Amino acid sequence: MTVESFEVTEHGPYAGGRLFGDFGPFEISHGRVHYAVDPESARNAAVVDLARAPRDDDGKVRFHGDFTFIRTVAGGAGKPAPTLLIDVPNRGRRLSFSMFNRARPDDLLADPCAPGDGFLFERGFALASIGWQWGVAAGLGLAPPEALVDGAPVTGDVVCRVQPGSNRPFVSFGQLGEVAYPPASSSSDRLFERAHDNAPQVQLPRSAWRFARIREGKLTPSAKHIHLDGGFRAGRIYTLVYRARGAPIVGCGLLALRDAAAALRRGAFSVGEREGLPLARGAFSLGDQKFRESGTSNAPARAREREGLPLARGAFSLGDQKFRESGTSNAPARAREREGLPLARGAFSLGDQKFRESGTSNAPARAREREGLPLARGAFSVSDQKFRASGTSNAPARAREREGLPLARGAFSEGNPTNDGFDRVLAFGASQTGRVLRHLLHAGLNVSEDGEAVFDGVHAHIAGGQRGDFNHRFAQPSAAGVPGPGQRFPFAGVRQADPIGGTTDGLYEHLEHMPKVMLTNTSWEYWRGDAALTHVSPDGQHDLASHPDERNYLFAGTQHTNGTLPRTDTFAVSGERARYPFNVVDHGPLVRAALVNLERWSRGIAPPESRVPTLGAGTLVERGSVLAKFARQAGLATLDAGELGGLAHVQLGAAVAEGICTFPAVESAAYARLVADVNDTLNEVAGIRLPDIEVPLGCHTGWNPRHPDHGAPMQAAMFVGFSLFRPIELSRATYETRVRKVAERLARQRYLLEDDVDLVVANSLRRYDIAAKTPADLPSMTA
Repeated sequence: MTVESFEVTEHGPYAGGRLFGDFGPFEISHGRVHYAVDPESARNAAVVDLARAPRDDDGKVRFHGDFTFIRTVAGGAGKPAPTLLIDVPNRGRRLSFSMFNRARPDDLLADPCAPGDGFLFERGFALASIGWQWGVAAGLGLAPPEALVDGAPVTGDVVCRVQPGSNRPFVSFGQLGEVAYPPASSSSDRLFERAHDNAPQVQLPRSAWRFARIREGKLTPSAKHIHLDGGFRAGRIYTLVYRARGAPIVGCGLLALRDAAAALRRGAFSVGEREGLPLARGAFSLGDQKFRESGTSNAPARAREREGLPLARGAFSLGDQKFRESGTSNAPARAREREGLPLARGAFSLGDQKFRESGTSNAPARAREREGLPLARGAFSVSDQKFRASGTSNAPARAREREGLPLARGAFSEGNPTNDGFDRVLAFGASQTGRVLRHLLHAGLNVSEDGEAVFDGVHAHIAGGQRGDFNHRFAQPSAAGVPGPGQRFPFAGVRQADPIGGTTDGLYEHLEHMPKVMLTNTSWEYWRGDAALTHVSPDGQHDLASHPDERNYLFAGTQHTNGTLPRTDTFAVSGERARYPFNVVDHGPLVRAALVNLERWSRGIAPPESRVPTLGAGTLVERGSVLAKFARQAGLATLDAGELGGLAHVQLGAAVAEGICTFPAVESAAYARLVADVNDTLNEVAGIRLPDIEVPLGCHTGWNPRHPDHGAPMQAAMFVGFSLFRPIELSRATYETRVRKVAERLARQRYLLEDDVDLVVANSLRRYDIAAKTPADLPSMTA
């Protein structure tokens, strides 16, 4: 097992111990996961630089990360939750409480795990948020090992992209967060400037800029800012390439997601509430019938002294309530003689305070009968000083109830039993972490190190056709918009040829176990220039055949973030503005339905068919043709299609296959950058169309020009579209009747949950009321 222990630092009832529908009560645990992976395993070979990580004497690479785990209490009044949802935190932030449970922002400020409307828990989901990202400023993160060459930290290039919203003498070069790597101040550091993403880069003189900022009127050295003579210009795009020293193995985050999910699936999590201390999986000590903590360390055998004697990790012996050493070795089934009898590694038996032999064999779960009862290898239970059988099976959690309590394989609890594991495990990520899940699938990491399937279903939301900075040397997981390894072919699940790069691949080509995959995107990811590549050829010449285990949905007329109300054109954090008020459409109910459909699919119930724009239907078009339709609306400013970004074939140097990149990337031919067409109402004609789009009061887009005050007004603002309203021509009652019909039709088609029909109608009426009180942005369609 690659998860050695779950170190629990906080544990207690969740949401006051209330029941959620038929399920519960739930409990919540916070803490750290301790990992030990084999760098020689072929199933870990995709992780860049793992072979260069420091190893313990047993040859393993160790690291740890944060976790939060919410599950039903065993033996509680409600039913146990059968499905585990792995929530992949976005830059340390847990997603599911807002995305699915619709917890209010104020409640999440007070409690980041606020239950909201309880959507997930009422539907039988347990939830685990697993820290995977190195370098997060707050929230759930990961502490990976560092790559070493000849025992020393490595050096290499880091690339950053900055587009300031105002003229300023200096800027931070952090990528949607803190600066990941301090600069080593090398003569090879370079700074480039360009007018837009398709323009050539112009290198600025090294003498014209420096790592510094102005503080109290003085130029002061800074490891987080760059100062430019003459200043940075609003809307211009600057690319910084600098030398850094010390590279954490960022790809360990992919292993953390895989291995924590695999361990929880098996039921390998227990909390022994004795003396208020956590109980580590597969390693514990017992004295005077009370649990004591069994810690782990980097040295082999991970023995801590309890009662004055060492305890080996995953194996121990007990006699007269005193600990005795149980050694381990590299060969299978090695035993040391204690009390004159051999003890197999990781398995033992105890009777009348004397040791008996516990043999192992090549077949799984082989046990020898001692005291008339079988003992499974690596799993046991103790009661009244007598062993009871702890069997194993092919089902997850491998637990059998002895003494009326379940025992997970390799995990032991007494008096506070663990659940039996989970029937199904799904993963959800949005934006950055949707791209993380796409990256994990392309790396083939959906089986554990020992070959067991991990995820039954994967929901990648608002990820578009990209992966990201998640598995190369000096990767920055928070980077966005910087061409790198994660922006390379392939983009679609099915195997196909890249007519530009000349290679053949598919996103799911390297998987030993194919999960069900749900892709959900908003209009913004299409306008970003890459979402269409999930279902169209790289050159944009033909639609792709659907992968049988994938569904792909466009949420028509929506933006990257959920609908923004109250109406605004200003980003709350940065103060920067877009030209038009942000899109107000709430696509959250569609995300909830997609997850429920994925869970049902994992049980054999096929979801509704994909809904995306296609070349064959004439609904997938060039961005310029859509912009031309908007330009015909009186006084409406649009974008310059020639200045809009997207994916292109990139060259990253001769060592890119090893995860070592040469920056900045050399871009050549562009891949297809296609979007959904619009009708006369300026709303998209393809995808899943909410009532706002089917019964429009105006138009809702996935693009919004940057505000002229912030530079580059012909380029798109990040993350947002816009909503513009026309004069109201329907009564509120008529509008309500029409939108309800649309919502009920979507529910019959299973793109929307029946339970959310009233929510969608209420959302639409709220926007009707806003439109009725707002001066019209656009002329009437009947004028």
